[in-house]
Amino acid sequence: MTTDGTHFTDHQVVLRQIETFSPQKGIAGYSTPSPIAHEGTIHLFHDVAHFDKKANPSWRQIALAHAQSKDGITFTQQPAAIATCDSLPWTQSEIRSPSVIMHKGQAHMWFAGHGDLRKIINDLTTGKRGLEFGIDHAVAEKL
Repeated sequence: MTTDGTHFTDHQVVLRQIETFSPQKGIAGYSTPSPIAHEGTIHLFHDVAHFDKKANPSWRQIALAHAQSKDGITFTQQPAAIATCDSLPWTQSEIRSPSVIMHKGQAHMWFAGHGDLRKIINDLTTGKRGLEFGIDHAVAEKL
């Protein structure tokens, strides 16, 4: 709750990791929450963060996920990711930051990602600009 739009109270965790995204699979947790209210349901889109201390980088956002709630507190998570790093060639290093709006009866989602990290570093150091970073748009007929 807030009375001034700046100071919020009643903080509580509303999503905890499910088996699909468990710590035993190297999942560190969730990030970049993006909610939308539609037809009496709150849809919470987010990304899934993976941690591997031997990797470089050790922290990556590797999947986009979705949960639903009638009250904004108790969420039911979808058991599978919406998309993963392997979904598109240019998201092989990271896929993140989903944002959804309803427009003309369809759910429109934008999300960010980037491709192979070695190629990105090489392109940046040699002054090249490739297609290794991007924002994608996807449409769903219903939520």
